[in-house]
Amino acid sequence: MVIDNDANVAAWGEALYGAGKGYGDQIMVTVGTGVGGGIIIGGQIYRGVHGIGAELGHMIVAAEDAAVCPCGNHGCLEAMASGNSIGRRARDRASEPGATAVLERAGRDGAAITGELVGEAAKAGDVWARAIVEETGHWLGIGIANFINIFDPSVVIVAGGAATGTGELLLAPARVAAAGLIIGHAWRKLPPILLAALGYDAGLVGAAALARGAT
Repeated sequence: MVIDNDANVAAWGEALYGAGKGYGDQIMVTVGTGVGGGIIIGGQIYRGVHGIGAELGHMIVAAEDAAVCPCGNHGCLEAMASGNSIGRRARDRASEPGATAVLERAGRDGAAITGELVGEAAKAGDVWARAIVEETGHWLGIGIANFINIFDPSVVIVAGGAATGTGELLLAPARVAAAGLIIGHAWRKLPPILLAALGYDAGLVGAAALARGAT
C-alpha cells in the first residue's frame, strides 16, 4: 500500500505526464478552496522530515493585520491567494457600484458571493470581478517568487479549481508580481509559470504512478 498527500501525488502526475513533463526540479501550487503544493527535487517528491513538507499555502506573505488563514495565522498565502480569498474580497466589496454583475449571479445576496461566481463573472468580461481575481493573482505571484528564490525550480505549475476556473486572469498578474521579486530579476529569466495540464485527474494519475513505482 502507498499513501501520500493529495497535492504531492498531483505534483508527481504533472511532473511525469502533464505540464511539468520534460522539466527538472519543479514546484506545484494548488489554488482551490485553499492553497497547497508539491515539490519535486531530483526526480523525487520532497516530503520533509515529518512528511509535511511543501505546505506552501502557509508561507506568510502579508503583514500581521492581514486576513486570517484557517490555520490560525495571519497573512498566509492561503488567506491571500485562494479561491476562498477571492470570495472574501468580493463579499467585503459587495457594496461597490461595480459589483452589480456578481451580485446578480449571487441572487442579490452579497453574503452568497463565492470565488467561483467571481471567476465566472471575470471570465465573462466583468471589470470589477477581474480586478478581484487580478489582486489575488498578485498575491499568488508574491508566494511564487518566494518559492523560486528558495528552490530555483525549472518550472512552476499552478493547479486547483480556482486556477482552472480563472486561468490567465489569475496567472498573468502572478507572473508580473513574481518577475519583479525573484533574486537577480534584472538579469535572470523567470521560470515558466504554467497552468496544470491534467486538471482534476492529476492526483489520480500521480497516485497510480507512485503506486506502481514510476520514476
